Amino acid sequence: MSLSRRLRRIHLRPVLSEDGEEIVEEQGQRQLHGHFRRLPEGYPGTIMRIAVLGDVHLIADDDPSRDLQQVRAFFRAGVPAMRRCIAWLDSLELDAVLSVGDLIDWHSEENVALAVDVMAGLRCPWHLTPGNHDLMHPKPGIPAGTYDLEPVELHRGAATACWARHGVAISDRRVTIGGHDVLLVDSSANRIDPGTSAWVRAERWSRPLLISHVPLDRPIIRAFILGNDISRHFAVESRVQAGSPDFFDDCVAARIPTVFTGHLHTPATLREKGTTFHLLDGSFARGSAPPTVAIVETHGDEVRVRSMTAPV
Repeated sequence: MSLSRRLRRIHLRPVLSEDGEEIVEEQGQRQLHGHFRRLPEGYPGTIMRIAVLGDVHLIADDDPSRDLQQVRAFFRAGVPAMRRCIAWLDSLELDAVLSVGDLIDWHSEENVALAVDVMAGLRCPWHLTPGNHDLMHPKPGIPAGTYDLEPVELHRGAATACWARHGVAISDRRVTIGGHDVLLVDSSANRIDPGTSAWVRAERWSRPLLISHVPLDRPIIRAFILGNDISRHFAVESRVQAGSPDFFDDCVAARIPTVFTGHLHTPATLREKGTTFHLLDGSFARGSAPPTVAIVETHGDEVRVRSMTAPV
């Protein structure tokens, strides 16, 4: 980012109450919103501003799965709102936009092309870690009016190659933004690859943030799921990284203070052993309600997260 663009950035910090505590407000299921005010000009420290998208589930008009388009019409109808959301994000002069996955509703060449076209409205870089829907193909021969997808691993290679043809990496990787190591970790199959776990554990990261699709398998997260309507429709094991129950203790605890995940379409901010889990709401339009996104701003080691509704 150019110096002139950085000078235009708004410098923010939390408003504190009289006793020095940060003022927050609760929205929905413990969704945390900070109240901010400007920092003095010349305030020292590195500022990073990014947006993190929850699940989006884009569907292209030209995708050949016509019956699925009808079954999932509420996602298909949200494409114009998502384009306006991206235009709004672009106006914020962000350092990057990150997606926690499920950018599309099922894998197809047409849906991938649509996603890339929508995200092309950004002038800043954007990065994707895959969700299950980004890799899953529709099951052949399913009854009309139903929605079912094949397992993630069945078409992983073909899906990865398709995203690559469109210039999008979905591999496990580090992206450095404003002095922060942002770790994009694939959990689309409800587990973390053992090689990735070893990589995360072995490295010494600088101000790390973890971006993954499926929430980590922690008792506090399972309790949140069981206390909401999520558990009425899905088994808890399908909503967490059940295949990697030790990932938090081995790789995250006391090492990575901030984690963003999607998959649940239900927001919460939970904390355990020095790590804050930001479970993101879906970033798709719900009828007339616009998409929501997480705006992340840092000052040094401090990370401030605001859930914002796109003014579209």
